[in-house]
Formats: sequence, C-alpha cells, structure tokens
Amino acid sequence: MLSKRNQGIHKLQKIEPDLLCPNCEAPLIWKDNQISCANQHTFDVAKQGYLNLAPQHHEIHYTKELFQARQTIMGDLRLYEGLYSVLLNLITPEVADMDNVRVLDLGCGEGSHLQLLHEHWTKRYLKRNLEFIGLDLAKDGITTAAKYYQSPLWLVADLSHIPFSDNSMDGVLSILSPSNYKEIKRVLKKETGWFIKVIPGTDYLKELRERVLPESQIGHDPTSSLTRFHDNFCCSYKQETLYQRLPIEQDDLQLLINMTPLMWHVDEETITQILNEINQITIDLIVLFAMNKN
Repeated sequence: MLSKRNQGIHKLQKIEPDLLCPNCEAPLIWKDNQISCANQHTFDVAKQGYLNLAPQHHEIHYTKELFQARQTIMGDLRLYEGLYSVLLNLITPEVADMDNVRVLDLGCGEGSHLQLLHEHWTKRYLKRNLEFIGLDLAKDGITTAAKYYQSPLWLVADLSHIPFSDNSMDGVLSILSPSNYKEIKRVLKKETGWFIKVIPGTDYLKELRERVLPESQIGHDPTSSLTRFHDNFCCSYKQETLYQRLPIEQDDLQLLINMTPLMWHVDEETITQILNEINQITIDLIVLFAMNKN
C-alpha cells in the first residue's frame, strides 16, 4: 500500500500540467522527488500527502483545535449532511454525462465538506474519474484534512492567487468562505465551468446569534453576498436553500462554539449559559449556482 505521501504525489502528477508557481506563475514540474518551476522555486509534498505552496504563511486565528472541532462537527457528526444532496442536484445537469471531472474547493478548511461531497458523488455516479482538490491558506486546516481524508488532493495556498492555469477547472466550490471572483472565473472552463457558493441564510446559527449580538444583528443579512454573486455570475443562475433545526448535545455544542468565529470573543459566563440553555441549532444556508458564461 502506498504511503500518504506517495498517494499525494500520484494525485499531484495528474494535475501537474495546470499547476502554477505561487511566486512567479511559471508552470510547476515534478522532478527529482520535488516540485519546482523554471525559476527554482521549490516545494515539497509533506509526509501526510499535502502540498504546501505557502510555506511562509503563519496563520493566527485558525488553529489546530478549531479545525479538529470542525472535523468532529462536520465530518463525524455530519451536522451539515443535508447540504451535499442539494449541491449534487444543482450540479447533475452539467456532470451527468462526464467521465472526468475536476473540482476545486476554495477555503476547504479541514476538508469535511469536500470529502462528504466526494462520498455522495461516487454513490450517485459510479466509475467516474474524479479529481477533487481542497485548497486553504491555513496549514492546520490542510494537515487535519490530510490526516482524515485521502480521496482529495490537499493544497496550502492563497485563495486570492489560485495556483492553477486558466480554464483548468470543471467546477469550483466556496462553502461559507470568502470568494475572489476574478480568480474563480479565470480558472473555470469557459461556458461549461460551474461555480457553487454557499452563504449563511437569515437564521444561520440564530440560537447563538441571539445570545451574543445586538437585536438588529441577530438576523444575518445575505444581501451583499447575493448581489456580488449575481454581479459576477448573472447567467444560468440558480438558488436553493437548506433549512434545518437539529438537536445538539452539550459536548457537541461546545465544539460548535469553538469553531465559530462569532463566538471567539464571548466571555465564559455567557458560554456557560448558552451550553445550559440551547439544545438545538438552526442550519440555514443559501446555495448559489451559476455557469461561467459571462
């Protein structure tokens, strides 16, 4: 059985023709057990199987503990389980007849969303050649992804300078993550490339929001995100929603609090009160879909 590093190298070699150096945008080539460009910028595949294209970046806010909490909530408990069928239903008309599909998840964090989408995808479409790539600037997120999930290729890289050539992606995902629309449109295939963005709906995590935010801010306002998406992808536009109120145990609620930026500056007394009072949580998501036609 191949080591994780060799598995990563095997997946890396498949995408190598479209991989660009983050420093100079020259093509990256796998040679002599490392990947480098003509300008001698060199990068290594870690023993865990991921490629770090941002070795100088040091993340402050997004820690190993945060990503471990996310992996438990999203990967083990599958709190967002209903999302993946919604995504596949939107994608199906574009990929139903495709044997080879390359999908890039921008801001993939610890990788649970991409891995679970991969699992749902392979159950619905058998015998497909899938190239799923997860990208995040937070190294701790990517190392957590590589620890738990072997199906996708994991990259540490900057979302605002995607290290892939023009028109190289069949699909791009952005799930509860910032989006650089210019870069997304650049790497998507023209006409046939598709983009899915998932943003919070009005009631997203409202049980937490109503305890820590002023009344005027409890309801999340998605207007600006919707406007930006439509301004950049106005053709073949579709919109779906996922709205669920789910029971949650106290230990799992603590993990959700640990992983949610909304709660980072909340005092311990308030957190204790929340843990004692809340036993359900609202997942309210807006799923936006468009083709790269404009």
